[in-house]
Amino acid sequence: MPMTPNKLALAMMLASLSIYPAVSQANSEMPRSDQQAEAVVAFKVAAQPLEQALMQFGRQSKLQLSYKPDMVQGKISAGVEGTYTAKQALNLLLSGTGIRAKYIDNNAVILVQADQRSLSAIKVEGQSNTEVNAWSEVEGFVVLRSHAGSKTDTPIIETPQAISVVNSAMIQSRGSDSVSQSLRYSSGIHPFAHFDTTTDLYTIRGIESDNGIFLDGTQHRVNRFDSAIEPFGVERIEVIKGPSSVLYGANSPGGLINAVSKQPLGKQHGEVGISVGSYQRKQFTADIGGQLPSAAMDYRIATLVRNSDTQIEHIQDDRTFIAPSMTWNVSDRTSLTLLSYYQEDKTDYAFGYPMVGSLTSGAKGKLDDDLFLGEPGFNGTEREHYSVGYMLDHQFSDSLSLRQNVRYFDSTADRHEMWSSRFLADSGTLLRLPAARHQNSDSLTIDNQLQYLMDSGLIQHKILAGIDYRKTHFDQEISTDLAVFAGNPTKYALDLYNPVYGVTPVTANTLYSSQETDSKQLGVYLQNQMTINDNVIATLSGRYDRADGKTINGRFNTAAMSVLKDPAQRSDDNEFTSRVGLAYLSETGFAPYYSYSESFLPITGVDSNNKTLKPETGKQNELGVKFQSESANSFMTMALFDLVRENVKTTDTTGEQINQTGEIRSQGIELEATASFDNGLSLTSAYTHTEARIKKSLSDYEEGLTPLRIPEDTASMWLEYHPQMAALNGLSVGVGGRFTGRTYDQSNRISVASFSVFDASASYRLKNWSLSLNATNMFDRQYVAQCRSDVDQKTGIPTQSDCSFGKRRQINLSAQYHWGE
Repeated sequence: MPMTPNKLALAMMLASLSIYPAVSQANSEMPRSDQQAEAVVAFKVAAQPLEQALMQFGRQSKLQLSYKPDMVQGKISAGVEGTYTAKQALNLLLSGTGIRAKYIDNNAVILVQADQRSLSAIKVEGQSNTEVNAWSEVEGFVVLRSHAGSKTDTPIIETPQAISVVNSAMIQSRGSDSVSQSLRYSSGIHPFAHFDTTTDLYTIRGIESDNGIFLDGTQHRVNRFDSAIEPFGVERIEVIKGPSSVLYGANSPGGLINAVSKQPLGKQHGEVGISVGSYQRKQFTADIGGQLPSAAMDYRIATLVRNSDTQIEHIQDDRTFIAPSMTWNVSDRTSLTLLSYYQEDKTDYAFGYPMVGSLTSGAKGKLDDDLFLGEPGFNGTEREHYSVGYMLDHQFSDSLSLRQNVRYFDSTADRHEMWSSRFLADSGTLLRLPAARHQNSDSLTIDNQLQYLMDSGLIQHKILAGIDYRKTHFDQEISTDLAVFAGNPTKYALDLYNPVYGVTPVTANTLYSSQETDSKQLGVYLQNQMTINDNVIATLSGRYDRADGKTINGRFNTAAMSVLKDPAQRSDDNEFTSRVGLAYLSETGFAPYYSYSESFLPITGVDSNNKTLKPETGKQNELGVKFQSESANSFMTMALFDLVRENVKTTDTTGEQINQTGEIRSQGIELEATASFDNGLSLTSAYTHTEARIKKSLSDYEEGLTPLRIPEDTASMWLEYHPQMAALNGLSVGVGGRFTGRTYDQSNRISVASFSVFDASASYRLKNWSLSLNATNMFDRQYVAQCRSDVDQKTGIPTQSDCSFGKRRQINLSAQYHWGE
């Protein structure tokens, strides 16, 4: 049901209460425009100690200054008085101090010794926030800048769309092993809570997405099972909520995830660590970087090796990961960063358990949640994937710059699985079907961007023009044992209450189906971020795409006793998408905003009239307010959204009529806050209320239902404390709780109860050594995370249902040695 006025008023009141305490402390000057360094301003900074002069200059210029406190101690500035650009004034202020300014962009500056070459972020002690750009390291939990929301380095408060960012400090603190786990404390996104080591599955704003994971701004996976990004190799993970096709092309209307790779830091540094934990877990990690002595080149290598069992018998979670990167600072205006990784996974996909025996008790009681439904010696997933690419950045002038991002991705996976064909509840016997699946996927993505900064007086423009191209290929073949179809369905039967494996040797050597898909997409986009009178941000974006695809399916033909390929299904689409946004930056730190955005997603196939299917489309209205307090080092967002997904493929009760009249509407509210306080306390909190409903369908029973696995309410909070007493210096303790509301299967006749789990961490740093303990689901809550069903299209009654258990308690103990920090 739609959000009522009472619910809306209550949500807004809660949001106001949640941010009110911070308002009373706010006395911050926010960056207004990325043109601040070029704007002519009247400066008046008296001669005084350099540290005080810099503080006064920062307030007048509104530039973000980062520096080491000991660098400026004892130094005197002659001051500056007169009308200058911020760059000119800062140079005068630093004259004779042996310190120079290095501009990360026109809004953020780091101060370095005059002979220091580093272009990277400097960790600053005693500063509220050390973030210098949208790729840099950030100490603490508060992240203020993002690249993914606009494809430019822009403060989040100026982006007219809700964005959540999880940085490496949060990932490490919470002991996250996947992108999905890393986002469990963010609003708007619902990572599936069931046990799964093979891929990242999630919904954003009530919409499930297969293709919405990006790496460094380029779309990553081709198929949901061809890769899983290793979080140890990323600096931050950004979630853009709502349609984003205007910048990224074909995509789900719910939003996207962008992982930012760890990049060279321009200094000597390193970390090696070992970890042991539950389920015989053993892991080694290393993150090492530095500068090459003979050239302007920086390097970094992140690597991880893990050997582990899991909560389900006979399923392992082994991984080998290495990610070398290098930055060549060709000149002060040109840099080239090479990024690559190789990853090998050995694990298995855990299929759901019969509903009778997991969600409800069967004739023989409930099933054990560590029960293996496959066949030892046959089941398993072996996957290799790698990526190589580069990011080229060249500044023609202070106002004109070029960026080019290129990435090639390749994946090969062999998956051997036992599929559930039927469950005999009375006897507790599961009839199984073997499947050997071999799949390949690859993609090439090129994104060219030209950015131009222009000051027309009252209005400052940040204009982005881009052309991107993506080509993908995916193919797979599935083999099975035809004897199961030819009168012997019990050949691989398994008693789930008394499993005995290896009774019948598994054979899956007859090709049963195949699929081959190729797609191409070429997009041209234009965006103008306008800053009007320093406090009004207007964003106008438009994009035109040309996308075509071809899919060839092969199906087993009993007469021919072989796989025969169907005629190719093609799509050839042209689509225009747009985004319009408006934000107001008030002096109090509040920034109300509104945006309208669109998306499109090509699909292959034909309807019942043999007409080629059109792309799915999405449109969203979003109204919200953001709050940034630099004095309290906090950031908060409240967003109301109304999202419609249209042109959804739908089938009638006979299965013969197919068209695109399907429509899903998702409405809700999101609240999110991060803060780090001077007393050593840091927190992140989030709440999401989502009302997603199927509004139109050819199957009447579907209309009004909630889509699969969408909780109406989720909430979370993580608290971390660093004691400020000298005797406890280096100690950190954290605790968090996560609530997930009730979810439903496709029929909505089967519901999964809400559940709450709690996590904790503790760490201690002594000089170069650190020791940490992480516990997820620390009270070992046993729960069913989700259920799905096959549904009779005429009656809407489930014909077969299975459910998945949630992740059990995982405790890891880690030790690291650090240098060069």
